[in-house]
Amino acid sequence: MRIQIFILVALTSLILGCTSESSTDKPKETKKDQQSLFTLADPAQTNLRFVNTVEETYDENYFNYEFLYNGSGVAVGDINNDGLDDIYFAGNSSNDKLYLNQGQLQFKDISGSSGIAAYEGWSTGVTMVDVNTDGWLDIYVCRSGPSKDVTQRTNRLYINNQDNTFTEAAAQYGLARTEHSVQASFFDYDLDGDLDMYLLNHPSQRTAATSLKAHMDAIKAGKIQTDVFFKNEKGRFVDASKESGLVNFGFRHGIAVGDINQDGYPDIYISSDFEEPDLLEINQGDGTFVDQAQSYFDHISFNSMGNEMVDMNNDGLLDLFVVDMASEDHYRSKAFMKSMDVDRFRALTANGYQHQYMFNTLQINNGNNSFSEVAQLSGIAKTDWSWAPLFFDMDHDGYKDVFISNGIKENFMYRDLNKEVKEKNQNSKQVVLEDLLAIVPSDISENVFYKNKDGLAFEKMSGKWAAPSMYNSNGMATADFDNDGDLDFVTNNMDSNASLYISHAANGAGGNFITL
Repeated sequence: MRIQIFILVALTSLILGCTSESSTDKPKETKKDQQSLFTLADPAQTNLRFVNTVEETYDENYFNYEFLYNGSGVAVGDINNDGLDDIYFAGNSSNDKLYLNQGQLQFKDISGSSGIAAYEGWSTGVTMVDVNTDGWLDIYVCRSGPSKDVTQRTNRLYINNQDNTFTEAAAQYGLARTEHSVQASFFDYDLDGDLDMYLLNHPSQRTAATSLKAHMDAIKAGKIQTDVFFKNEKGRFVDASKESGLVNFGFRHGIAVGDINQDGYPDIYISSDFEEPDLLEINQGDGTFVDQAQSYFDHISFNSMGNEMVDMNNDGLLDLFVVDMASEDHYRSKAFMKSMDVDRFRALTANGYQHQYMFNTLQINNGNNSFSEVAQLSGIAKTDWSWAPLFFDMDHDGYKDVFISNGIKENFMYRDLNKEVKEKNQNSKQVVLEDLLAIVPSDISENVFYKNKDGLAFEKMSGKWAAPSMYNSNGMATADFDNDGDLDFVTNNMDSNASLYISHAANGAGGNFITL
């Protein structure tokens, strides 16, 4: 058996509340107590002062760019090989920032001196990866956004100069793409020793077809395509989507890579919003992939957002978790989310689409190329408008727990929106953008912690493992920022300062860890 280790740092997710915080609000440090696993670090002490803002104008808003509030990502990795993990924050209306970890949980903003500040644009997902195999982490940044200026959505590849500076070289490597990109995943799909790449994109707008069948036929024929798969050819990335069988279309939010069927080759799971189903691309070992979601899964999520491929029950098999938008609160489920369209559901399945339901899905790998979906049994089927799941062993009991980022700046799914706009229109005769944004509620729902109790059942620990946080959080990543033997994590928040959660698990009972 061939064994390979892939070190891929940070995933966004991407893609897309009654109270909100202004961009000037900053989290206050919470005093550690006997029960708290995490405390929220004070930005005044860490110097992590990044706020992801979204500016809305008459030319650039939700109505001409439906993904306006999908947020942005964060990547962590040791860019200068000093043994301390650094942080890259991607911004939408805000400029990206790169922070150097100086030890003792203090960070230095090197955005200007590193060279990344010279390239503005609407950033989404970001990945730290050694693209040129020189032993130093490079940074690939996906771009999208409402701007019609193509330079604002040109993806960037920052090559590490090994002195805390970077040189932008996306065009040189064949990766200066101008689609609406969401996230990139680098992995060696053909086991030839170099990294290839799958690039998640979303359409610029909703597409209209004469019929559902015509739409599906167009995808199968390769007439419409969002994602791009690249093969690494002697250091340059070449589009190999067609030859590998990866001509795909969808409103993408997340990607996970791992060996699902234990044949030694990495497979791909892709989560997709709206009607377009998720994909499970099984690596055939001959340079091609085949989508086998229909045979591996009985059903999948509908509004699939972020995902993660992880061994949930410690049986050596990779399981899958995908977050959706269902609320466990009855009122919120009715006020902020549309019901499923039964006729549309039947039409989709009749035309070959997978069964899709508006819940999170937890797919447990049975080891025989089939999965059992157990999210409702496990207690994590409804976590509200979720963006990304982050699994790691938070309490050091041997099972991987999960943190889920939640919230959206403006919830245009609000069911009474049309009624309130009509009433406003009758009174003022005209509803302008500011009026509409005032009517639409900000859906800042709490980020949630769940304890993995036995590999199957989860217990909600929000408010117990850390003080309640009401931020609109999107991308997140984990690392041991203070090298004390437990994993901390960081979130990229919209209109609020980024959050750095410091773990105290290694100092408590059962705090087992290994240092090398």
